[in-house]
Amino acid sequence: MVPDLTLLGGLSEEFCEEAHHLSEAHAIALHNIVFVLAKGHSPAHNLCFLPDFVCLLLQVVTAEQAFAIAYLTLYESARRGRSSGARRYFPVLHDAEARLVRTFERHLRHNLPAIADTLTSLGVTADRLVSQWFGRVFVGVLPYDLIVRILDCFLCEGEGLFLRAGLALLSTLCDGGRTDALLTSMSPVNVPDQGAFVRAMFEFDLGNEEEEVQQEQPEQPEQRQPAPPPPVQVPTSVPSPSCDPDNVPQAYPSALLTHEQFNQLWRWLPTRCIIMEPVRLYATVADGFSLGRLYSYCAEWSPLLVIVKSAEKNLFGLFLADPLQVRAGRFSGNGETFLFTLSPNATKYGWTQLNRYYTLVEPTQLACGGGCTAGHSGYGFSIDDELHYGRL
Repeated sequence: MVPDLTLLGGLSEEFCEEAHHLSEAHAIALHNIVFVLAKGHSPAHNLCFLPDFVCLLLQVVTAEQAFAIAYLTLYESARRGRSSGARRYFPVLHDAEARLVRTFERHLRHNLPAIADTLTSLGVTADRLVSQWFGRVFVGVLPYDLIVRILDCFLCEGEGLFLRAGLALLSTLCDGGRTDALLTSMSPVNVPDQGAFVRAMFEFDLGNEEEEVQQEQPEQPEQRQPAPPPPVQVPTSVPSPSCDPDNVPQAYPSALLTHEQFNQLWRWLPTRCIIMEPVRLYATVADGFSLGRLYSYCAEWSPLLVIVKSAEKNLFGLFLADPLQVRAGRFSGNGETFLFTLSPNATKYGWTQLNRYYTLVEPTQLACGGGCTAGHSGYGFSIDDELHYGRL
């Protein structure tokens, strides 16, 4: 089992990482993505579907793309109760699962009345199916490759696609005489013609789902929800934090920093970067004092952290969203770029919006920040081609 998933609350006990056959790298990405997303939500939110959903995404996209997709679907679902323009994907808000059960029951009775009667006679309730099927994104119920196809439609259609898949699954089970499978934990249903299954999903009449949802949606108390990270990071001074080992990777590749310092630096990174595992690309102890060699080692990598320890034992550096590629006389980068100090004080210096002098990557120097403020002109950070002289 992936650690820290207890943060999600209401996590399906049936979730098992092995069901997804993840590689070691994907298992690490799953842990990081789920941890970051769970910490951005209220404990009252129902996120039991999240591990399976992220596992499915990791099968078809990169870890960074999986994080972005999961983040946006959660954000849209959380604000759906307050904005008619948002598409609901998952029942994360208060009473949303009960609403989903009622909606499924209504469509089941409308589209498959005979099967609805059969379920009633068997004592199978809609809330049980919603929990077992929708709560696990049909993992363990439908063939894995079919679930990936359904996921593709789900990202376009939203929550209604799960309703369609549930109706199609019930029709497949009952038409095949497998009503007993509804009473026990079953292995994935054999679906010989997956194309026909997908086509059947869209033959059900769900009516105007958007209108029905608006009519049923009660007034909800304001819930804590994830918000897109602000585009501008202003300079912020923070006290030295206590160590929180769950916030950072278990092993960090810098010999210059203490765990507390690395923990603080990790907290300053953009949210999309927190899911990544750090890799040391260059160190003067092993690779020498050469700016050109630093560029060559880092030319194809991003994002990047450059950490410097001065002769006075001060620690400082910069975060870059782009690779270190020489563009003589031209600044590059974006508003995510920031400078920082970790010793003697922990301070982050983000984009001030006064100009777009982010990063200057030249053969003779690496510089970051620029302009004139409070009588000072020059770069916020610079270092020469021998990595001997610089400033912050």
